[in-house]
Amino acid sequence: MITERQLELLGYINLIFNTRGEIPTYEEMKRLMKVKSKDTISNFIDSLVSKGYLVKSKLGKGNLIITEKGQMNEEPFRLCPMCGHLYQPSIKFQGKIGGDPNNPFPLKNKRLSY
Repeated sequence: MITERQLELLGYINLIFNTRGEIPTYEEMKRLMKVKSKDTISNFIDSLVSKGYLVKSKLGKGNLIITEKGQMNEEPFRLCPMCGHLYQPSIKFQGKIGGDPNNPFPLKNKRLSY
């Protein structure tokens, strides 16, 4: 089972990889996830590796590989330009991101499993 924060990090990794063709640095991940420590990012990544969403290679910088299980190509995520949260543009806009006025960010506060 993948937690919300792990899914959020995986979404950021996929978004940047699909946009730039490279894995984001730990500093970028730290900034996007709004955490203060690289150890926190390292713990998230270790969890995603142990669950099979990422693989660590021995190539140095950008040493993560997104596995087939970890790819999010069918429903691409985007960053909200105003707040920085991930959202899916396929969800219709109705006043707030995500379409549901009571839950503008559908991935927030949910534990998802694959």
